[in-house]
Amino acid sequence: MSLKEYEELKKIRLEAGEKSRAHYKAVDLPGQRTKKVDSVADVKARIAAMKAEREGTKPKAEIMKMNEPDLVAYANSIGIDAHVNDLKADTLKKVLDKLGLS
Repeated sequence: MSLKEYEELKKIRLEAGEKSRAHYKAVDLPGQRTKKVDSVADVKARIAAMKAEREGTKPKAEIMKMNEPDLVAYANSIGIDAHVNDLKADTLKKVLDKLGLS
């Protein structure tokens, strides 16, 4: 290959690289899955909210052993509309689904 051919190939390779870099910058990677945080205080507030949400929950084994009136009271305390006239299995399923334990 002559020097001119090498220079032409280099020019093509550099143009392709520029095009590739421009495309990469235009693509939303990693996308909306990441959260942009303004400050450390925002992160700490979010962590505290998650901790407070988890502290009020009971272990799955304890929930499964509850009698029906206690289960209904617990379901109502976490924001589920339940009544003692409902089937225990239905109330239990709603509670476990809400807590992400099912």
